[in-house]
Amino acid sequence: MRQMTAAATSWIVRTIVLLQGVACIWSFEVYWNIPTFMCTQYGMDFSGIGRTYTVLQNANDTFRGDAVSILYDPGKFPALLEKPSTKTLYKRNGGVPQEGNLTEHLELFERHLDELIPDRNFSGIGVIDFESWRPIYRQNFGSLQPYKDLSVKIEKDRHPYWSTNRLEREVSNRTLRFLSFRLE
Repeated sequence: MRQMTAAATSWIVRTIVLLQGVACIWSFEVYWNIPTFMCTQYGMDFSGIGRTYTVLQNANDTFRGDAVSILYDPGKFPALLEKPSTKTLYKRNGGVPQEGNLTEHLELFERHLDELIPDRNFSGIGVIDFESWRPIYRQNFGSLQPYKDLSVKIEKDRHPYWSTNRLEREVSNRTLRFLSFRLE
């Protein structure tokens, strides 16, 4: 872990203080989910952030806990991953949402969920953090361009006479269908 500088720590605390003074029509909660439990070895204690700044924080300053748990790439989201030895891309679970096996993904997702948040009465927030592709088609650019290219190619193969605009809409719709699931 990179050591947090005093300036960075000061910036974080100032941001929290400023957020408290923001007048807003909608209420919102501020969650603290930085692995600061590791900072105690450097003499920095963040365990009181919640009490001092009315920020929701896990008990004992844990990374996954009662208030918030981040799940990094749970399940088997479709992804184009790089083979380190060859620097070439290979497909995990179809590579893109419209080729993904949703059943396989959800089975593994549920296992990961049970492992990472074993408390069936968990009432905090759970955040799914996957960064392989973005659910909104137009936001897949730069290093994520291969997702757009493959997705459009797949739809073009299925619908050779569709316009580019219609193909892109279909990619967006199929991506949303993959993400619109509910675990019982």
